[in-house]
Formats: sequence, C-alpha cells, structure tokens
Amino acid sequence: MKEIFLRLFFLSFFSVFIFSMPSKGIIIIIIMIIIIIIIIIIIIIIKQFMFLCINIFWAFLRALPNGSG
Repeated sequence: MKEIFLRLFFLSFFSVFIFSMPSKGIIIIIIMIIIIIIIIIIIIIIKQFMFLCINIFWAFLRALPNGSG
C-alpha cells in the first residue's frame, strides 16, 4: 500500500511540471519516474525474498529434532 501511495505521489508531483517544461525536461522526468518505479519494484522483490528465506529457515529449525528423546 505504501508503494502505491509513493508511486501516485511522485506521478502527481511531477505531472505539475510537465506542462511548464520543454520536451527535454519532460523526457528527463519520465525517465526519473521509470527509475523510481523500478527501484520500488526491486525493493518489493527483495522484501519478499527476505521473508521467503526467513520462512524456510524457521521451517528447517522446526524440522530438526528437539533433543527430548
């Protein structure tokens, strides 16, 4: 949810400047928006991978014998 809010915020923030800038500035802003979206996607993927690794680790620990005999 936070990522969607950030995306919408950046899109609305940069869209104010689109009509008052030359075409080169518009291209730069579009590239910046694309880079921000890619960074957000990478962060989401890293977070999901971290949770997957933690879950696999805990499943491995639960599968070990607990030593109670």
